[in-house]
Amino acid sequence: MEKEIKNKNFCSICGKSYEGYGNNAEPINSGRCCDYCNAMIVIPRRIQEHQNKIEENKKLKLEPTNHSYYCECWETKRTSEYDNWKQFKEDEGVDYDLDYNLLFRFDIDFADDPEDEHYGTYTLKLHHALQRHGSEQWHAVIYNITQMDMPEIEQHLKKAKRHLLEMWKEIEE
Repeated sequence: MEKEIKNKNFCSICGKSYEGYGNNAEPINSGRCCDYCNAMIVIPRRIQEHQNKIEENKKLKLEPTNHSYYCECWETKRTSEYDNWKQFKEDEGVDYDLDYNLLFRFDIDFADDPEDEHYGTYTLKLHHALQRHGSEQWHAVIYNITQMDMPEIEQHLKKAKRHLLEMWKEIEE
């Protein structure tokens, strides 16, 4: 007498048969999979995709910053304007001396005034303190920032943040 097999199915990943209900094989495919493929392939992929989403959310986004107070950059003779990030890099570089040019703040603004010549674009403002000059500051106003610029901008800002934190290393939280 033959043994009756109930609920025999085939894994949509490895093709082997399995008994029972099986597992949702998403995101590998839209079928059902065996317990082995679920544990070894599906769950690790889901974890990796979740980690990727977390990392993506940590990236600097091309959107206006929302700081609690503004930093005026037009009240000084040391405000430099650049048409775009490429021009800033060519004129100033991104490896300038952070001890002398202490980058203490950045702002990203969106020009939403139709009368503004930069209407519909983003502007990055980098605010520096010239430490050897005491009260003087240097501001870089960089127009026409794009999403493609953001990885380099983020790298530059992270370097400046690490530098600032290093200056305060004696104060622990």
